[in-house]
Amino acid sequence: MNESLVQWTLLHNLDFLSNLLDFKIETKKGQEVSTDYGKIDFIVENFDKNQLIIELETVLNVKNKRDYCFRQVLNYKNVKFVDDTDYCILFADETIPKAKLQVFDFGEANDIIVKTYTLNDVKKLYTSTVEKLSLSFGLALPKPVNYTICYLRWLNKILKPFFNRYDK
Repeated sequence: MNESLVQWTLLHNLDFLSNLLDFKIETKKGQEVSTDYGKIDFIVENFDKNQLIIELETVLNVKNKRDYCFRQVLNYKNVKFVDDTDYCILFADETIPKAKLQVFDFGEANDIIVKTYTLNDVKKLYTSTVEKLSLSFGLALPKPVNYTICYLRWLNKILKPFFNRYDK
């Protein structure tokens, strides 16, 4: 499961995310926020208006990926939208124990919250979220970047009768 699917799933299930982070989320304040210090994965806020800037990762087994994650989070410490801002690394629990220990040590040394999630739980949550959305909308749509000419033609066939009916 890739990072963008994990992010989509978590942000559509804020109660689940709240439990993972031990942070009672009132609202999502931003997603894929571009700053001078990098692109923040997402920002959530609690009822006291405290914000948590989150660097989301999947498995951090590779040293280069871990180091990049560490640099990003340290750069994010230069970004504050409110005075009471904390920073968090949220990564997959399936990371090998040695790498996990390095991430937790980094967090402790740099005053960064470190939390984990299991990919299997997120996969199950993804499936149930897509099922719920398909019930309420009738059709689960992919991300716009995935629209191909064939997909758009197919979508046109579905929507065209409605368009023609209300065109008169």
